[in-house]
Amino acid sequence: MSNSMMSDYYDTTGEWKHITSTDDYNQPTYTTKTIPCRIVDKMKLVRDKNGVQVVSMSTVFTDDAIKVDDLFNGRVVVSVKSMDMLDSLEGYEVNLV
Repeated sequence: MSNSMMSDYYDTTGEWKHITSTDDYNQPTYTTKTIPCRIVDKMKLVRDKNGVQVVSMSTVFTDDAIKVDDLFNGRVVVSVKSMDMLDSLEGYEVNLV
């Protein structure tokens, strides 16, 4: 279990598929990992990697370094924000479409 202050609030797990490479057809290949997290299903406006404003349907809080374009529970990660507390990294806020 993680030692961040946020980990006390993780009440579920999710399936994170992070991009490891691309195949012969230039499609991403993934590695799957089950991670502890907190999922909040609430719509909000966020900016994607191109700066375009999009509607995020869920926010995931976790300690794992999820990246934009990864998949979480079968949904695309559109933005990631690190949660910094005083002098340490406490986790990541991940927005899904």
